[in-house]
Amino acid sequence: MFFSKTISDNYDFEKVLKKAKYYRKLSFYQSFEFSLNKYDSEILKFENLKILKIQFSDNISSKLPENIGNLQHLKKLHILNTYFKEFPKWIFKLKKLENLMLRGNEIDTIPPEIKLLKHLKHFRFENTNLNNTPIEIRELKKLETLSFADNFKLKNFNESIINGNLKMLALTPSSIERKVIDKLKKEYPNLKIGKRYFK
Repeated sequence: MFFSKTISDNYDFEKVLKKAKYYRKLSFYQSFEFSLNKYDSEILKFENLKILKIQFSDNISSKLPENIGNLQHLKKLHILNTYFKEFPKWIFKLKKLENLMLRGNEIDTIPPEIKLLKHLKHFRFENTNLNNTPIEIRELKKLETLSFADNFKLKNFNESIINGNLKMLALTPSSIERKVIDKLKKEYPNLKIGKRYFK
């Protein structure tokens, strides 16, 4: 018997906490009424969690429990609408992660440690302040979909990060020159390239 739940207040969380080990999927909506950050130690009770989605409302603290990085069965992590200025280093501890989305933040750099996520298949880093594409992404040999959509400060794309397993690439034409995208389409005819993430 396994559960999934969307949580938006402290009452919901306290209720879910009682059966934490049975949850495989959780979605959190962070607001003035509810902050996941104050439950740093409690988050470890979700030891069998595989899918975690976190969305922030506007104008609230974007802190998250670093103990999320110790949820070793986590395979899918989506974090939306934060004021993160740096890539959360605890993410690199999630060795089984296959699907990662960070959308709507102020991060301008993806650290070299991204290469530690060896099982990553889907990576969406969208609507950020990203200004370059780190070469280390090419070491993600299992990567199938990659999205840099809506990163309007990203002016150049390093095509050497494309590996033979990549099936989909999303780039926003208004930030990357159209001729660069056209060149990629010619050089990689089997790679689906669009301006939005799709499967």
